[in-house]
Amino acid sequence: MYLRILFLLVIFFSPIILNAEQENNCDCAYTPKMSKDNPYPELTPFKDCGEIDTKGILKIKKEHLDNIFFDKDDLACVYTQGPRTFYVRPDGKTIEAHYFDNGCDYFIEGLARGIVNRRMVYLNKKLEIIIDTPYAMIFPFKNGYAIVCNDCQKVQIDEHTGFKTDKCGYIDHKGQVVVPLEYSIKNLPSINQIIK
Repeated sequence: MYLRILFLLVIFFSPIILNAEQENNCDCAYTPKMSKDNPYPELTPFKDCGEIDTKGILKIKKEHLDNIFFDKDDLACVYTQGPRTFYVRPDGKTIEAHYFDNGCDYFIEGLARGIVNRRMVYLNKKLEIIIDTPYAMIFPFKNGYAIVCNDCQKVQIDEHTGFKTDKCGYIDHKGQVVVPLEYSIKNLPSINQIIK
């Protein structure tokens, strides 16, 4: 009787345990290196690229790391399910990128937006965190300042997802608040109107 119950428990829970182990394994897409067989590589899907650990870090397998095309800054954008995007460097260092314009966020004024421990950060091309922010949403820097917001609510705008909030302001490149988070995103004045 006990063996029969044990057998049923093993049969019932084995798929759950196996799936839990496989949940972190991920397929991905990236642009592979140019080769004789592939002289004009494009974004290509691949199976079992690595895993995303519990901290949200992509650990990409060596065979994929060796196959990725890296740009002049030694960076590549790797896409995973979600959609989630990750910046990847040839040494295997990765950081989740803010998903923007169907890919990894752009570097503007030397910084791009990333996600670390579910928090938005600004990072450089070496994937070093330059500004670790407490904000729910951060925007790219423009002329030394960036819009930052808290208490955001997602809203659907046509085919895009946006947000609304009444708590936006500006920070500088040091991460210091230069305009308090007291404005709605719609009524936030231009930084040029405030900083003279």
